[in-house]
Order: sequence, then structure tokens, then C-alpha cells
Amino acid sequence: MLQKVFLWFYCLSIKDASILIILVSVAYLFLRYRLNQNRLWRSVIVIFFLAWLIVIAFATIMDRTPDAGLMSPQLLPLHSYRAVLAGENREILRSNFMNVVLFYPVGLLACELLPKKWSRAKRIILVTALFVLLSSGIEACQYCFALGQVEADDVLHNGLGALIGAAVCTIQIGYVPRH
Repeated sequence: MLQKVFLWFYCLSIKDASILIILVSVAYLFLRYRLNQNRLWRSVIVIFFLAWLIVIAFATIMDRTPDAGLMSPQLLPLHSYRAVLAGENREILRSNFMNVVLFYPVGLLACELLPKKWSRAKRIILVTALFVLLSSGIEACQYCFALGQVEADDVLHNGLGALIGAAVCTIQIGYVPRH
């Protein structure tokens, strides 16, 4: 079941995935505004955060089979964009976008779990750094166990997704009167 949902989502066009992410973001911000003071809010965020970490593990490691015939690691940053500009497979752009989308929710949720008294910049930087490290670990596991193509671009796009998620999390909704 999870595999079918993941496959459906991964096959969405960039436009459809973008619309879905915008709708989810608006719903999240609205619910946070309405429920933030509710005691259950933090528990719900923790559950969704842990569930999304499982989704990431499933998508990047658990749903893969070892393949000894994989290409060597591509450690040159932005290699995928050079390939697209050279006329190679344009599917790479959608794949890059989906790597951003994969880490967007976990960046959003992790930032929500951090103390609100911390500065916006501190929370965003910490979340981004944490998930760049997690993504690097995933790429290392993929390399060690031959579970997929290892690319520096994946780490960059995953980190970008976490960064955008954390930045969206810090958006404040509501009327604040000026004195």
C-alpha cells in the first residue's frame, strides 16, 4: 500500500506536486494557527515527523535492492543540471524536484518541534544542517550497499527541501495589532 502511494506521488508532474505541496502548506499553517495552543498539537507533529522519517527511509533505502552494476558516485555538485543543459534526459529535473519535495515535510515538522524562543535563522539553519547530514548518511548507505546512484545533487536538493520546509514553518499567520 505504502509503495503504491509513494509511486503515485513520485510519478506526479512538477506542476501537480507543486500544487499538492502548496495545499498541504496552507492547510498546515491554518491548522497550526487554530490548534497551536491545543495540547495534542505537538503530539500530532511528532507522529507526522516520525512517519515522514519512515517514508524517507522507505524511499531511499528500504525499497531498493542491491545492484552491483551501478555507476560510480557523482560527487560533482549540480552535475544533473549540466547533464540537462547538454541535452541528456530531462527527467532529471523532475527527479531533482522530487528530492526537494521528499525532504520538505520533514523540514517543516522538525522546525515546528524546536523551541519557539530560538531565532528564526537558528531554527532554519539547524534543521537544514541536520537534514543535509541525514541525506549524506543516506547517500553513504546507498554507496556501501549498492542501493542506488549516489549523487551530491541529491544531498543538495534534500537540504533545499528541508530549508524551504523550515522557512515555511516560521511563517506567522494571524493579526498582530500595532501600537
